[in-house]
Amino acid sequence: MSIKKQTNLCVTFFLLSLIMFLSFVLPSEAVASEVSARVERQFRDNVYGAHPTDLVRLDNNGNLLMALNGSTYSRILEVSPDDRIVWSFEGIQANSARRLPGGNTLVADSGAPGYPFYPRLVEITPAGEIVWEYRSFTRSRAPLSAEPLTDGSILVTVRDRVFQLKRSGEEGFSVSREQLFPGEDTDSLWGNTMQLVSARQLDSGNLIVIGQQIRGGGSVVEATPAGRVVARFTGLERPVDALRLSDGGTLILDLGSYQVRDYTPSGELRAARSYRSVISELSVLNQWRGFLLPSRHALISLSFTNKQSLVMELNDCPPLVLVNGVEISLIRSPFMAESRLMVPLKEISESVGISLIRDEQAGSWTATRGDVSLTLFDERREYLLNDESWTFPAFPVRSGGDIYIPIGLLQEAFALNVRWDDTARTAEIRTTE
Repeated sequence: MSIKKQTNLCVTFFLLSLIMFLSFVLPSEAVASEVSARVERQFRDNVYGAHPTDLVRLDNNGNLLMALNGSTYSRILEVSPDDRIVWSFEGIQANSARRLPGGNTLVADSGAPGYPFYPRLVEITPAGEIVWEYRSFTRSRAPLSAEPLTDGSILVTVRDRVFQLKRSGEEGFSVSREQLFPGEDTDSLWGNTMQLVSARQLDSGNLIVIGQQIRGGGSVVEATPAGRVVARFTGLERPVDALRLSDGGTLILDLGSYQVRDYTPSGELRAARSYRSVISELSVLNQWRGFLLPSRHALISLSFTNKQSLVMELNDCPPLVLVNGVEISLIRSPFMAESRLMVPLKEISESVGISLIRDEQAGSWTATRGDVSLTLFDERREYLLNDESWTFPAFPVRSGGDIYIPIGLLQEAFALNVRWDDTARTAEIRTTE
């Protein structure tokens, strides 16, 4: 082969590799528009391998306080809204960090894998001086979160209980995992599989506690300091935060289903807002933690396949759906996936006059409108239109335990008029001419 041909081949290979790389790491136009619509703020860490495993937004200045853990450069950062690092504390394996009223920072330190090699709670001044320390933890029960309470004591979460700790080291109330999640924490092979993650104290004095199963799934409970459960939220995949709203409702951030779930004061689900579309086409390796804000916004921390981390603040504006010019209220939020709007099958079918029949044995749904029937399957990438095989370039997906369909199915299978306005983030369905 001549040198010229070799050079041309090398250049071609380089260009193809570059195109593949850019298509992998850069979002498409649809994703970019979704990100610009939903992401209010983002902070990209310039350190590789240390991930934000805890984060909060400070009320007094809007700064982000986050604990970063990983194979390198574990530390605590305070970041301003213009992405300046205004305070940091290095060399600590923090599970949580909270700013105290006087300006000090309360840290739940796992003590591993680095110095000081034992779990503890510490209070750190703005100058980086440790002014208080509490060590009475075993390695298997390291503090996972530490929340300051209004009386100066601390609400501490370890994997099998939540308890109040006074600055003197004396314990107050204590609630066990068995009280909070009876019957959910044992397995013949794995033993205790429910692990407590974090807890908050509500204005009422009750506790709202988050539990995750080792093998997936989780629950959130509200309980009194004596351990009596007064509310329970189940069917979650990976809950990481919960917030009581001013109207008495409850927000739960579930990373497993990519949703912010909104419950009424009586505990009924009134909305499940998805953010799947924001990250679906980014090179996300892991989601780590999240924090809910009273504005119903959510802070999400994640890392990419290149081990760099990102923190995003997501707003509460999922796509809207109109039927014959009237907005319909969907409990389960639509989301974008691969440039297609995905809508909840059961809710959207009811709104446009489609009847549904479930076949549990076949794992299928049959949707019928007029003389047209469409059958789709839970696990099979196949459609049947009037009992004959039918091709459509996208398939249903599961999210939060529900089936979502591409909205284009309504037009192609049932001849409904569907129009998507990307600028207004609104889909309009016409059921009549």
